[in-house]
Amino acid sequence: MEHDHHFLSQEGIPSGFGMGLAQNLRALDKFASMSEKEKRTVIEGAKKQQSRDEMKNYIDNI
Repeated sequence: MEHDHHFLSQEGIPSGFGMGLAQNLRALDKFASMSEKEKRTVIEGAKKQQSRDEMKNYIDNI
């Protein structure tokens, strides 16, 4: 089974979350170092954000 280590290409990642991570290298590094379970939890939380500002704040607090 081939593993895709590039998490942004996986289905189910909200586009605003991926774009926001790309603009916040500290959050990107922290997210990249998380376990798969932690990443899934963070992604599920990202899906609950209702606006661009909420998503930015969510990413800033990763």
